[in-house]
Amino acid sequence: MMSRICTRLALLLLMPALLSACGFQLRGSAALPAQWQPLYVRSDSPNSELHQLLLRELELRGVALSRHADNARALLQISAVEDQQFTVSLDSDALAAEYALYQRANIHLLDGSGESLAGPQQIQVRRVIINDPNNPVGEESEHDLLKREMVRALALRIADQLGFWAPQLDATP
Repeated sequence: MMSRICTRLALLLLMPALLSACGFQLRGSAALPAQWQPLYVRSDSPNSELHQLLLRELELRGVALSRHADNARALLQISAVEDQQFTVSLDSDALAAEYALYQRANIHLLDGSGESLAGPQQIQVRRVIINDPNNPVGEESEHDLLKREMVRALALRIADQLGFWAPQLDATP
């Protein structure tokens, strides 16, 4: 009985060390290296929902943000933000049965002098929505809800991409 408790306790104490050794990090814990902070986020539309959600997500992940590009050590450029919709399939009456919705943005990480640190990279979110011609009001509200969720997902993916770039940025002087 006592050896069983000791074994469980030892396992419990070793588990965090094993997880950190394999590179596991909790979602949202990957941040930009301190040498590249504060970060300035520049986009074509700084008042957009994507820009605001991205700023909030970066703050939650512990990234110091700058309000002005002059004070920043790194700059995240967000450009070519697109919102597209394509017909995926047709029903028997040749009406759209499914739509594919896309949210895309190009991102590029630059240092304070404008030199490329990482990227450019296109980040994309895709969802398929089924069209119900008998319920146009419900269809429109579902479409709007899905688009808002996609913008949130795009902001998360951009923040995740910074986390993926972080190890290679750590090695950069």
